[in-house]
Amino acid sequence: NTESWGVTVQDDIKVIGAEGSHAQIRLVADEGDDNNDNWRLRAEDGGSIYLQNYADAAWETNLKSIGGGAIELYHDNSKVLHTTSAGVNISNGTSQATLKVIGGEAQAGELQIIADDGDNYGDYWQFLSNTDGTLLIRNLASGSWETSIKSAINGNVELYYDNVKKLETYADGI
Repeated sequence: NTESWGVTVQDDIKVIGAEGSHAQIRLVADEGDDNNDNWRLRAEDGGSIYLQNYADAAWETNLKSIGGGAIELYHDNSKVLHTTSAGVNISNGTSQATLKVIGGEAQAGELQIIADDGDNYGDYWQFLSNTDGTLLIRNLASGSWETSIKSAINGNVELYYDNVKKLETYADGI
């Protein structure tokens, strides 16, 4: 139905691209007189859909959804965050860290930080909150987790060097 302000569509709108091509819907705000007034929702052959803005005289991706579940977020056309089956990867364009939180009722909570694409054991750090109330800060070294710091609720703090306890606090000192 046409309206004085535009068009009303009930139910679905279907846009079909040619075989091997894309399909897209364009949204133009403010008469389209500025580049950043132009947006498009574009489904690509292969299963990805993009939300893009026309900025700096070219289309730039803001969000990409990949068939099968992954989502990517972009800033100034550079990917800064994407989901994986293991969690969320965060990137600043030159390096990457992975944010992964695991846990549930009667389970430990875990946060992993993986730097520099995780190509070295030293790139992996883990913050582990155990069900007994302790927090461990660990590093993956030579294929196994080594504790750096262990802290207990309302209790002691332990510092480790090469997975060996070197310092521990008590109620009356160190």
